[in-house]
Parts: sequence; structure tokens; C-alpha cells
Amino acid sequence: MVILFPVLLIMLFAAVQAGLYFHARNVAMSAAQEGARVSASYESSTGKGAAAAEAFAAEAGAQGISVSVSSTGTTTTAIVSVESPNLLPFLIPQMPIHQSATMPLERIS
Repeated sequence: MVILFPVLLIMLFAAVQAGLYFHARNVAMSAAQEGARVSASYESSTGKGAAAAEAFAAEAGAQGISVSVSSTGTTTTAIVSVESPNLLPFLIPQMPIHQSATMPLERIS
């Protein structure tokens, strides 16, 4: 029991930490998609896209949010960075997550 219990606790913490990492990754990806979608809308701007991405990530509970939206003549790209929560910050290094999404601009021909 003395040998197995610490191993079981380590496996439990690792599983929860992996879940937190992948949740933060999904939040960052969804926020980037939302920012790109809003920015690509007809008569929208990159500022509106950045605000939408940041609001989405904040509502989902992300921390350390950084949003960058850029646009070319035909596409718009949103890049969202968040920090993954750590259960044991003194053992696990900080893991920043960066996700991006690109969408074509809506235009009326």
C-alpha cells in the first residue's frame, strides 16, 4: 500500500493536469475561431474580431489571454494565447498555449 498509493496519486494528478491542458487548448482554439469569424464578417474589423476572441476566452475561464488578429486582402487570421492552469505549479513548468484560425473575408461581388 505504501508503494502503490503514491503511484496512484501521481497518475491521478497527471490525468487531471492533462484534462486541464486540453480544455485550455480547446478554449484557445474556439476563441481563435470566433475571432476569425467575427473579423471575416462583411464590414467588420480586426478590432471587433480581437474583442470577440478575448471575450470568448474570458467567459470560458481562460487566464493570461493574449489575442492578435491580422487581415490581408482575402483572409483574416486570429491568434490566441492562453496559460494552462497548473495543479502543482512548483513541479510543472508553465505551459503557454497558442492557437490560430484563418478564414476568408466575406465580400460582395
